Amino acid sequence: MTDAPPSNLVLAALPEVDRRRVEADLTSVDLVRSTVLAEVGEPLRSVTFPAGGAVSLVTATVDGGSVEAVLIGNEGLVGTWIAAGIEGAPWRTIVQAGGAGFQMSPQAFRAHVAAIPIFGTLVARYNIAAHLLTSQSAACNRFHELSARTARWLLMVSDRTGSDEITLTQEFLAQMLGAYRPSVTVALRFLGTAGIIAVGRSRITLLDRGGLLAFACKCYQVNLQQHATLLRIDDAVD
Repeated sequence: MTDAPPSNLVLAALPEVDRRRVEADLTSVDLVRSTVLAEVGEPLRSVTFPAGGAVSLVTATVDGGSVEAVLIGNEGLVGTWIAAGIEGAPWRTIVQAGGAGFQMSPQAFRAHVAAIPIFGTLVARYNIAAHLLTSQSAACNRFHELSARTARWLLMVSDRTGSDEITLTQEFLAQMLGAYRPSVTVALRFLGTAGIIAVGRSRITLLDRGGLLAFACKCYQVNLQQHATLLRIDDAVD
C-alpha cells in the first residue's frame, strides 16, 4: 500500500492511525470482470474493498433465474458476513465491472474488526446500508418501470466504478435487473434514442448524466442519501 488514502470510501473514512493499521494487511488487486469470487455456500478467500470495480451479490432461483441483491463498489466491501462468523457466502458473488481494489484475508479482517472499534462500526454501518439497498431494490423492481430502473442501475455502476463506460452484455444486465432480455433491449433503445446513452457491443456509454438522472427513479437519490448518512465518520465516532 502507498501513503495515499485509498479510494475505497470505508477505508478512507478511517482515522489515519487506524487506516494505516488496516492497510498493513491489504493487497492491491485488479478485479477482473465476470470473475466469480464465491458461489453460494463457498467461503470467500479474501474480503474485497473495491476501489474502481464493482461486485454483484446475486440471488438465484430454483428454476435458474437470477437477480442482483446488492451492488458493491468503492462505497463498501465484499464479505461483511465474515465479521459475524459466517463462512459460506450467502450469495453468488461475482465481479460485475473490472477495476482496482484491495483485499485482505478473512482472518485479518476479523482481527481488525475486533481490535479497531471505528472499523467495526463502519463495517456494521455499511452492512445496514447494503440491506437498505436490497430492500429499496425490491420495492423498485415491484413498482417502477424498467427504463427508470435501468437508468438507476447504470448510474449506480458509474458511481461505483468512476467511469461512464460500462462493459457488460444485455443478457447480464437483464439478470441483474431481474427482467427479460427483450424488455431490457427496449429500455436501452429508449434511453439511446433520447441521446442519454450509447449502446455498443458489450458496452454502454453514459452520454448525458443529467438526462439519465431525470429518467432514473427516485430510489437512486434515496440510496445516495442513505449511504452518505450511514458512512459519515463524525456520526460513527460519537
